[in-house]
Amino acid sequence: MQSYCKNYFSEPGKLSKDSFLVREIIAIASPTTLESNITVTRGLNMALGVLSDSLLKDPTLGLSKYLLDALMLNCLPKGKESDDAENRKQAVKSLTKVVISLGITNVNKHMLKEVFETLYKAIQDYALDRRGDVGSWVREESMRSLT
Repeated sequence: MQSYCKNYFSEPGKLSKDSFLVREIIAIASPTTLESNITVTRGLNMALGVLSDSLLKDPTLGLSKYLLDALMLNCLPKGKESDDAENRKQAVKSLTKVVISLGITNVNKHMLKEVFETLYKAIQDYALDRRGDVGSWVREESMRSLT
């Protein structure tokens, strides 16, 4: 997906807000927090992190807010059976990639504050399951992201 986005959507202004791809990205990003299938959620979290810089930075598309909101929600435990630490870890990775692609100075200060608060909350993930302390995967990725 990363190569596809870089090859076909790297030119700024190539897409409009009404284009099929932009509408689909927004439609996919919003319900990732409600998806019960953990493999679908993991794939979506990973895909949102590899969108091209021009797709993310184009102010006429307005994708960055949708993506940041969805990824921040996916970084935190939801207390459901379908909740998975690997998904949260991937969401933290993608959140970091999106912020880096946008550039910290280009992110709205309020949104940047929310991103940092989300990463601080993710550091407090102490989830356990049959594999042991799976929250440590999220905590480690969050600490990497904060640096």
